[in-house]
Amino acid sequence: MSDMLFPGLRDFERKASPKNQVARMHQPLFLFQAKDDSKVPLATTERFVELLRETNPRVTFQTVETGDHYDAMIEQGIPAGIRWIKETMDSN
Repeated sequence: MSDMLFPGLRDFERKASPKNQVARMHQPLFLFQAKDDSKVPLATTERFVELLRETNPRVTFQTVETGDHYDAMIEQGIPAGIRWIKETMDSN
């Protein structure tokens, strides 16, 4: 149905999917997720992180217990990401 409304959308989604881009992701990466995320299952992210680490040892994955999808990102994920960026820049 979505391809009828937006021709080429399925092909774009497949090509743009992060899991189809893993081989190109060699830069340091920071991923963050709350364990109680109601939008993306933690197991899905953990599998993605494992896939990334097969070709990129510079992957940092941080979790927190609660905060769901949005609040955890705002309250804990963004500050953690900023700290990670500073630490990554300082080590180079």
